[in-house]
Amino acid sequence: MLGFKFRKLVLFLKGEKQKRTKTITTKEKRNRSSSGKEVELPDSVWQKIFDHSSPYDVAQWRGVSKNLDTIIKKRYETILYLDVWRMNLNELLPAPYDNDGDFFRHPSANLLMHVEAHSAIIVIHHEWSLKDVVKLWQGLQAFRSTAQTIMLDASVFELTMAGLALRDISRWFNFMCSLTRSKEEDRIVLKTKPGRFADEPFFPKVKELTIRTTYPELKQLRRVPEYGVPTNHLFNEGTIQLLRLNIANGKHTTTPSHTRYTPFLIRFKRWLNTSSMGEKYCQQYS
Repeated sequence: MLGFKFRKLVLFLKGEKQKRTKTITTKEKRNRSSSGKEVELPDSVWQKIFDHSSPYDVAQWRGVSKNLDTIIKKRYETILYLDVWRMNLNELLPAPYDNDGDFFRHPSANLLMHVEAHSAIIVIHHEWSLKDVVKLWQGLQAFRSTAQTIMLDASVFELTMAGLALRDISRWFNFMCSLTRSKEEDRIVLKTKPGRFADEPFFPKVKELTIRTTYPELKQLRRVPEYGVPTNHLFNEGTIQLLRLNIANGKHTTTPSHTRYTPFLIRFKRWLNTSSMGEKYCQQYS
């Protein structure tokens, strides 16, 4: 049973056209109440319920019944667009509020999520904690298999590579915190064991991958090769059609402050092997 509020929501969604058109006899009522069978709702009704519910609740409902688990799994399989940001959550949803009808706040982490029929948006707080990072990693794994268009902030992209290299995201986070305190963020000295997820790339169906960055954040992309994860563990080289590096505030590329980041960019492009990607790789400045 999913609770009284779902009964009310279902009745609202059905509307006037779904009202009963015949009288149920006392015998029929008795038979129905004694049968003990659950009323199965059409998938279309469930989709409406999901659209008006917290995505975190929907994920938990998979354990209610096998039938509901199948319906929710099918919903996840229709996610084609995945967009992940790292920013100040208060700019989207002030702290006192759990949701605004579009974004839903995670009950125990600084994370917002918006899920529709074919797209998912995840936003993690710019001052993230270990718990936030762990929940984000779980979110990435939930939508990774079907997404075809993916957009990630540079720090989220590095987190993804660390997850593939270590499989223990908490270890990576604690290590990065120690590097920050020692101001030696440029080098990764963790032992890594790069691997695939279920013998496939992490994003097996991605066709268009966009990495959003600023010039200072290129330092994070510079570290990516040190995780030892080859590109074919991230995406299918035969499926990818476009890999876009979007550099914000990068229009004035000849200033000294920007020129000093050029080696970081060169190293990242060498790891991608952009020379062999040809027109599949592009840089965009905004």
